[in-house]
Amino acid sequence: MDEPIEAGRIYVVPPGKLAEVRNNRLHLITRPETDKLFRPIDHFFDSLAMGRGRNGYCVVLSGTGSDGSAGLRAVKAAGGFAIAQESGNARFPCMRDSAVATGLIVFMLPGPAIVPRLEEIMCHRRSIDDDVRREQMRAGIERALPAITDKLREVTGHDFSDYKRGTMIRRIERRMMLMRIDDVRSFVDRLTDEEHEASVLGQEFLIDVIAFLRDPDAFEALRQKVITPALDREGVGCVSGCAAAPAGRRPI
Repeated sequence: MDEPIEAGRIYVVPPGKLAEVRNNRLHLITRPETDKLFRPIDHFFDSLAMGRGRNGYCVVLSGTGSDGSAGLRAVKAAGGFAIAQESGNARFPCMRDSAVATGLIVFMLPGPAIVPRLEEIMCHRRSIDDDVRREQMRAGIERALPAITDKLREVTGHDFSDYKRGTMIRRIERRMMLMRIDDVRSFVDRLTDEEHEASVLGQEFLIDVIAFLRDPDAFEALRQKVITPALDREGVGCVSGCAAAPAGRRPI
């Protein structure tokens, strides 16, 4: 299948198939035989991140397992947004709980409130999606960076003053959009008055180190090039695998 994506339609992926977004069209492909784990939602979210970038929005609803958690990371990394259904409204909360555990969900809402909130976010983004206005906002954010990083250091204990300025500006701009604030001074005042908002913003500048832990090829390379030679030098012999360390967090 290869067809343009139409508004107001629900697309259901048949068993054994994967859906992906390419060039604003919906493609249906056969699941590769080499796939050990069938994660159609992760696959779709990954393609959404690549195809739509900052205009990608993913929603995780009721379901079993953890499918979708890895894909929403890709959506968030590309500048998009992730929303999850509230646990109390989900008949099968496992998928939703796994998504929330990533720390990347921006809103947890009851089912009926999700579409109106998405419309609010998109409408606000369109209202500020003018090149001149966006550049003015980013210039204002850059001027306010010292005050913002001082507040974040006070609340989170992290010093973000030497982080990539372009990344920080984009993340702050996105947080302002979610809060529906288009005045930088008002945003700084909000951080000052509400420490929770400063804490949430601080999390925007941190990412989970888990991609390596999900990559079998990375572990195989580690076994062949590092662990096995090291053990051979010690006369211990080869190993058949290695254990994953707990996922941590590192600054961007």
